[in-house]
Amino acid sequence: MESVKKTVSKYKCNTPFPSTRQRTVRREQPVNRSIRRRTISAKDTDRTCMDITRKTWQIYSCSPLYHFDSDKSSLKRYSRLLSATLTAHGRRGMGISTDEQETGTKAVFTVAMGLAVLSDEPDAIKLTINTNEGKSVAEFYFCSVEAEPVIKDMAEIPVKRKGRKQRLADQFTTLPLFLCKGNLTTRKHVFNWLKTEFDCNIRKIEFSCLSLTWMLAMWANISLKQKKSKSTKISWKIPVPDIGINTIETSFTAESISKLWTNVHPSGSDLISVEEVENFIGGIEDHLTQHFKIKFQMLPITSLNLEIGLFHNEGKIKVLSMRHVHTVLTHLSCLAIEQLDWTQYSTSSDTTPTT
Repeated sequence: MESVKKTVSKYKCNTPFPSTRQRTVRREQPVNRSIRRRTISAKDTDRTCMDITRKTWQIYSCSPLYHFDSDKSSLKRYSRLLSATLTAHGRRGMGISTDEQETGTKAVFTVAMGLAVLSDEPDAIKLTINTNEGKSVAEFYFCSVEAEPVIKDMAEIPVKRKGRKQRLADQFTTLPLFLCKGNLTTRKHVFNWLKTEFDCNIRKIEFSCLSLTWMLAMWANISLKQKKSKSTKISWKIPVPDIGINTIETSFTAESISKLWTNVHPSGSDLISVEEVENFIGGIEDHLTQHFKIKFQMLPITSLNLEIGLFHNEGKIKVLSMRHVHTVLTHLSCLAIEQLDWTQYSTSSDTTPTT
């Protein structure tokens, strides 16, 4: 247990990142074909990234799935079981036909190729809930996008089940990032089924002011190389109630953001530090304070509208650039892992793990 605690604390020392004082920023979808990277079909990657782009997703973390398999026969079985559960829920109470139309009864599990990058990462899984007429009412993605070295280290955690010692990876599939959209009732039924079937815990991710600050620093200077770059918009919350205003929205041109970032990060590398992030947001806050006489240092950031996507503190995202789906999901995978309690898997209990 002590070794597990040391491994966990090693990656928890500077939320929201597994690393301590700096972070490498991915800027576009991976093209490198090093020995540890799998051969990714451009067609599969584009299809999956296009499906994720320009949709509003709610972000969750999902603990490792107990005895989950991604082969075709297993996915078909999961689809039948979940479909039966949704049908049963839809037929309870009054207004049977209406409920089934709104919540859907047909579950389809499929492998979403193109998101997993490293050779030892599990493929992403897509779950679609449809009505009998084929209309989609909810969509879900389970994925892990370059969530190492955390997952690799955690996979070696020893667990004891039924008198035998095994590795965590032998019993669990780790897909920590869970994206979902669609009917709220359907989502509730799906969550409950997943928790029962795979003994997992699903927890909503909310972006703290610190997380949004890092996203701003990492991605505000990313340009899509269009003729006219989009302005960077930041929303700040007014913490004082009953004054007639809840938020302040500010907007910066791409040129001004680029100039400020170049000043605080002159090396131009993809490796950025805590100090550079602090100087970057500090420069923005000082500029706003000087012009509007409001202490923006005291106001938390609630949402970002960047060229590559929209990000809200309630854990909602919308990726606007297909080329930057991996950019966003790589970071979110790390945030999802930060929310997991890995120490609970190191136990001598002979029963099924409870998460």
